[in-house]
Amino acid sequence: MLIFLAEGDMRRLLNEAEISSRSFFKLTDLTVKICCFVPSIFMIAEFLYVIFNRNHLLAFEIFTDICNEGYNIAEIIYGIFKYLKRIRLFHFKKLKILKFLCELQIGLFEQKCKLNFVLTIIKKFFL
Repeated sequence: MLIFLAEGDMRRLLNEAEISSRSFFKLTDLTVKICCFVPSIFMIAEFLYVIFNRNHLLAFEIFTDICNEGYNIAEIIYGIFKYLKRIRLFHFKKLKILKFLCELQIGLFEQKCKLNFVLTIIKKFFL
């Protein structure tokens, strides 16, 4: 989790590790997740995998689960963007996902995070 958050920057890695260890007096995956408040890498990976397999209802359920954990839309989109930088995909698919994320962020802030709007956007871009 720390390596994912640091994105190759050793100073940031040390800062995140120090914050987590001083706050909880131990350094675990859970303490890092609590201190940094970033959605789980596995949930983001599962969300993208489900979108690629065109299972829109399951993608919507995963997205609502991530939202119900208390993350705001900007944190979720930032987590998805960071994950996309790490995986190997065709450039066109990455651009399509980034377009989807921009549309999602704009639409959700306009719609005040109505989750039905998320489902329509997922269907629009990944049919």
